[in-house]
Amino acid sequence: MHDIGKLAEAVRTLPTATAAAMLVGLQGATRVVCGTFVDAQQGVCPLLAAHRSGAPATPTGFYAAWDAFCGVTRRTRRAALLWEVHVLEALLERRVMPASERDVTPTAPATVQWRHRHRRLMSHRAAPTRPASPHRALALA
Repeated sequence: MHDIGKLAEAVRTLPTATAAAMLVGLQGATRVVCGTFVDAQQGVCPLLAAHRSGAPATPTGFYAAWDAFCGVTRRTRRAALLWEVHVLEALLERRVMPASERDVTPTAPATVQWRHRHRRLMSHRAAPTRPASPHRALALA
C-alpha cells in the first residue's frame, strides 16, 4: 500500500500530453476515485480525467499503480484521499516539467510528508457544531 515508486514509474511512462491532460483533469475534478473508472457521485479516475481533458486513453500500467498506491482493488473502490491526489499531482507536475528544471526523484518520504500535511489540514477544520436545543430556542423567543 502507498508504493510511490510504482506510481512514479507509471507516471514516467505516460506520454507527456497524457500527463499534462491528467493534471488539468485532476485540477478540474470535483472527486477523484480509485478502484474504479467512475462512480455514482461523478468521481473519476485520473486516466479518465485525462481523457476528458483531451488525451487519448493509453493502456498502461497506470491503473494498477494508482490502485496499488491507494491500497484498493476493483472490489474496494473509494474516493481518493486528498494527500493521495496531491502526491499524484506532484508527480505529474514533475513529469511535464522540462528536464532542466527537475530535481531529485520523489521517494517514500514525500508520501509521509503529504500524509502529515493532510492530517494537519484535516485537524484545522472547524468542529461540527451541535444544533441548538429546541427548548432553548423557545426560551429565547
